[in-house]
Amino acid sequence: GFIVAAPELPWALSDDAIAGPDPRPGGAATVEAVGHWLEAQFGAPRLSLVGHSMGAGAIARAALAGPRVAVGAGGPRTWFQGLGQAWPVLVVASQGDGVAAWRDDELVRLPGAAQVLDCSQGQLPPGPLQLPQLTALLLGEPCHISFLSPQTNDAM
Repeated sequence: GFIVAAPELPWALSDDAIAGPDPRPGGAATVEAVGHWLEAQFGAPRLSLVGHSMGAGAIARAALAGPRVAVGAGGPRTWFQGLGQAWPVLVVASQGDGVAAWRDDELVRLPGAAQVLDCSQGQLPPGPLQLPQLTALLLGEPCHISFLSPQTNDAM
């Protein structure tokens, strides 16, 4: 089996702690704390980190080993920034994202080792896929909130 831990990280893009009446550590520190807690409770589990939007920024900076999936993670210049190449990284991005869209001319900024799967025109790559360490899956129409059907996005 597997365990899912999903802390709410509304401040996730910040590396700094939040002071005041409701103090909180920064997003990366929170992700690290959850990872260490899981290790203490269940031994040394294999961790995989998934982040959406600002949460993608938090998992990029978390000092934990393990594969990452970053959804709606900003423009191409930030997709693999801080993630290194020590573990696999999959970025899911959308041209239809009103918050973190990408443009074709930005794709030249990706690391040379990154593979781009461009499905923005609706075509799917042939399967099964053998993905490299760094992969970007590019979609056309979905929005920033979800990568679900248009009806679901409208309802949200």
